[in-house]
Amino acid sequence: CMADNTPIDVDLPDAVKSWNEEYAYPHLRICTATEMMQAFEKYADQIPSLQGDYTEYWTDGLGSSAEKTGESREVKERLVQAEILWSILQPDKEEPGDLIGEAWRNIILSTEHTWAYMAPAQQPISDNILKTKLGYFDKAKELTDQVMNMAYKQIEDTSSDIVTVFNTNTWEQSGLVTLSKEIADTYQSLQDADGKEVICQKLSSGELVFMAENVPALGCKTFKLRKEALPNRSWKSSGTTLNNGIVKVTVDPTTGDVINLVYKGEEFVDAESLSALNSFRYLEGGNNSARALKDTEIQVSVGEQDELVNSLIVTSKAKGCNSLKREIRLTKGSACVEFNNVVDKQAIVEKEGIHFGFAFDIPQGIVRVNIPWGVMELEKDQLKAGNRNWIALQRWLNISNENKGITWCSMNACTFESGDMTANIIGGAAGSPKWIRQIQPSSVIYSWALNNHWHTNFRLSQDGKINFKYRVLPHTGAYDVVRSHRFAMEQYRPLVAVQTRKEFKPKNPFSIDGSDKIVLSNYQIQDNGKSNTIRLLSLSENDEEVSLLWAKKQPKSITYVDNGEKIKLPKKETRITVPAKGIRTLQIEW
Repeated sequence: CMADNTPIDVDLPDAVKSWNEEYAYPHLRICTATEMMQAFEKYADQIPSLQGDYTEYWTDGLGSSAEKTGESREVKERLVQAEILWSILQPDKEEPGDLIGEAWRNIILSTEHTWAYMAPAQQPISDNILKTKLGYFDKAKELTDQVMNMAYKQIEDTSSDIVTVFNTNTWEQSGLVTLSKEIADTYQSLQDADGKEVICQKLSSGELVFMAENVPALGCKTFKLRKEALPNRSWKSSGTTLNNGIVKVTVDPTTGDVINLVYKGEEFVDAESLSALNSFRYLEGGNNSARALKDTEIQVSVGEQDELVNSLIVTSKAKGCNSLKREIRLTKGSACVEFNNVVDKQAIVEKEGIHFGFAFDIPQGIVRVNIPWGVMELEKDQLKAGNRNWIALQRWLNISNENKGITWCSMNACTFESGDMTANIIGGAAGSPKWIRQIQPSSVIYSWALNNHWHTNFRLSQDGKINFKYRVLPHTGAYDVVRSHRFAMEQYRPLVAVQTRKEFKPKNPFSIDGSDKIVLSNYQIQDNGKSNTIRLLSLSENDEEVSLLWAKKQPKSITYVDNGEKIKLPKKETRITVPAKGIRTLQIEW
């Protein structure tokens, strides 16, 4: 009754009626998806079942509009962060539900799987459809910014010399805070609430950055802006090495790749691999990795240089690009290595793909991938029919053995390859030997940053400056899901700085007590603060019990739904059991 990209068959009701009048069996019935699954459920003990990640195939299209999909990955995180910030700042005022709903509608429409007309070369219809499609991305960002601004508008004062830094995560967080060039034009330094000087630095962009340490969970810290400049520390960087005393990285001047990453005496770069870290590769058509093109005319220079932030800039010529810029950055007190790449893309119609390689020295490393509301282990947790040539991830992946490992965040690029550049299949390629049947163990990954591989419904080409940001956190010891999750969330939902009229104190701080594997997914305010929705997410392999704590006012009731049954906690009871690898959505009444 319905095929791909076609409207619903209006003749279906008449066809079903006619069939049933003429034939006794089988009896046809038009039903909803719910009714269909309920019918299947009657035979649950007879139907074979499979469990695992399907690892879909259509995700290659996400790379056809890499700039927009990259922005969208951060926009949707910011929208959730805005709702949580609203709950901190305005717990007695209903959030703008219609505005938030419209932002989500545009996010969904923008990330729906088709981008353009079925014949992308046909004009002007293709460009007209594409303009509408890309408009959803822009509208989602615009509305999300509105929600965020509305969240803190009532306490904001852009003429104030007070900056309040908010943490929307449920653990104490330290991080680099960036203040705008407009603020930096007036103020040169900061003090904390005790009058102690805070290390800060003006970046080459004109922005002012400082380190906010130990900001309380779902809480805040206050800082005072000062017009006096800090003493000149004459901090100088040179050469091709960065070292902040915690992690040391070295850039190869001939390739621009990071060839050493040393943390606690351990080397994390595989010297035997065909790539190092942040290695650019350009793959034409369906070529294999042996024919991948590297960038040329490498130049390495010093970027930021001061006590807080230091970076190296690698510029080069690259196939399919006007230019390529790669920044490697370290921050004082942090083991995180930042890679900020800017591809100035040329519009090319011929099939192409850009990849960034990361070859880690982690023998017998196991690759675990963060997917929506879960984590899967490559190969072990994948269904037989799942895609193994390219894999989409949500926020992070971790490669670890028992002794060391890394957590890798791809902020903008949606898909990666394991072991080699294997996303080199053009079109449907049914039965092609290029399809991988089993992923071999490897600690090498390639970010599949962009492509124009598919032959319909997606853009023929893309051009302009496109950002690809990656974050790498090395660690010693075995894999720890909490560490990986927290690191990724702090990248996607960083500390939020607001100029405020006075020191801000949350009205009724909320916290989660108990297992650190239970985290906040979202916090929404309804009915002018008389009702809240809190969604908890479990990172644990087991059921976990936590308590919800409010510093002042206590809720009248807490309810949730379990297996279709509405459950109300006893009065004054705040302990909640969250199922293993599951969620628990709570309705709070005041």
